[in-house]
Amino acid sequence: MAGVTGPSVVHVLPDKMGGAVNLTANLLRFRRRDAFRHIALLTHNSLSTDERFGGALDADAQTVVEYALPLENIHAVLHRLRRAVPDERACWLPRSARPSPSRRRSIAAAR
Repeated sequence: MAGVTGPSVVHVLPDKMGGAVNLTANLLRFRRRDAFRHIALLTHNSLSTDERFGGALDADAQTVVEYALPLENIHAVLHRLRRAVPDERACWLPRSARPSPSRRRSIAAAR
């Protein structure tokens, strides 16, 4: 992810078929083009037998971060995930703090 400049929105989600991928795919497909780079960061537990997404999202970039929990150290996994985020000034936004699409509001982050 090196070389990404300017503001970006990073969508972190599991690399699994289902709700999170479908929701994010639709958000990316029908978004208005803006000044932000939208990056999809898919996570995959190599020990999982669930069906993987395997497709391409309508993002400016898409990366998969592999891990092997519970065998692997969680700090190593988080460090690898953090390295995949393009900007060191990025902040993590918990799902509960994200606005719902029905409220039609946005979160503005002050720098």
